Amino acid sequence: MAGLGDSITSEQLVEASLDAIVGVALDGVTRTWNAGAEKIFGIATEHAIGVSLAQLIGTGDLVFSEGVLETHGRHRNGRALTLLLAIAKLDGHWVVTISDITLLRAREKAHDTQRLKRERLAAVGHELRTPLNAIIGFADLLHAGKVGPLSPDQQDYVGEILTAAQKLLGIVDSATEDTDPPAKG
Repeated sequence: MAGLGDSITSEQLVEASLDAIVGVALDGVTRTWNAGAEKIFGIATEHAIGVSLAQLIGTGDLVFSEGVLETHGRHRNGRALTLLLAIAKLDGHWVVTISDITLLRAREKAHDTQRLKRERLAAVGHELRTPLNAIIGFADLLHAGKVGPLSPDQQDYVGEILTAAQKLLGIVDSATEDTDPPAKG
């Protein structure tokens, strides 16, 4: 391995990996199991060697072919895992690199959920602003005397309607200010 010097061996690199790097016979039985695999699955090397990889990682049937696939598995304690497997054939064995992407997928799901909430809130804001603006517009016409004179009590009532509608519009605007698309210009 060029550039790493004589002090680091390939075995040390495999053992230092946070990802699982597993050697598997063509029949699916595990032959090597690194420290990353121990950590991801909670299974010690001595308990993994000689056991089918599909059984160890909890995927059920695992069909080996070169490439990358995303699947679900289980930690020894039963915790669900989302796994990314990169499978390559080497000298009559399968070399399987397994990354635990559970947290990554959870973050993506949370991001998608937040985006959907923002979109829904923006739609609700729009649906609330439309009638509120109509109420404010008609109340303004009444309050300004554009549709005829109002009694002093009616003038007060219309003033209360205007104040309440504008306050509610301010609340809707504040609640939805981060949901509106940026202005084009």
